[in-house]
Amino acid sequence: MYVSCACRSQHLTGIQLICDICGGKLTGGKVGSTEIVFQPSKVRAGNYLADTHTAG
Repeated sequence: MYVSCACRSQHLTGIQLICDICGGKLTGGKVGSTEIVFQPSKVRAGNYLADTHTAG
């Protein structure tokens, strides 16, 4: 999957959560990135927590 955006903290947190859930590989995942590559794998059962560190 190819995504083009200027990643902010909350975007990156969501992408990292998805990566954790499916054991995927994330390249270029940092705040301010304009390009990332996400390669998903198999979904893994478990309890996951993500804090976006934003108001709301």
